[in-house]
Amino acid sequence: MNPSNSGAPAQRESFLRLPAVEQQTGLKKSAIYAGAKVGRFPQPVRLSRRCVVWRDSEIQQWIAERVAASQAPNATNSGAMLK
Repeated sequence: MNPSNSGAPAQRESFLRLPAVEQQTGLKKSAIYAGAKVGRFPQPVRLSRRCVVWRDSEIQQWIAERVAASQAPNATNSGAMLK
């Protein structure tokens, strides 16, 4: 069975450029790339030699995880988002 014919509407993925990622996360370029390098932030998707984007769904998931972690009973709010 072809997954695209399953009857459910296809979820369209949208991309975010760096300024939108910075705005949504509150992080700056250096923190975003540093987090991606060590695996603590979503990896960018290279569209061309000079154009990278992030999947909106991955950024929203990352934000939700940070919120959930900050509300956990043993959470310490150290201010370091990428620790």
